[in-house]
Amino acid sequence: FDVDSLEYLARKAGAQRVMLGSDAPFPIGDPEPRKVIENADFTEAQKKDMLSATAQSVFRVRSDCWCRS
Repeated sequence: FDVDSLEYLARKAGAQRVMLGSDAPFPIGDPEPRKVIENADFTEAQKKDMLSATAQSVFRVRSDCWCRS
């Protein structure tokens, strides 16, 4: 839930291997999960990977099927 931990993880594992997830079907632990990614020192491409592109690749979801809720 904090920038330092996320930046450390991205340095060790590679930003392209990190993606935002949820606690579903349980209540979300962080009410603003995007905030830590947006406040971290990542390029826009790395942020896009973490927020959508990596999940699209892993779960084979076409980008034109992606929707925001």
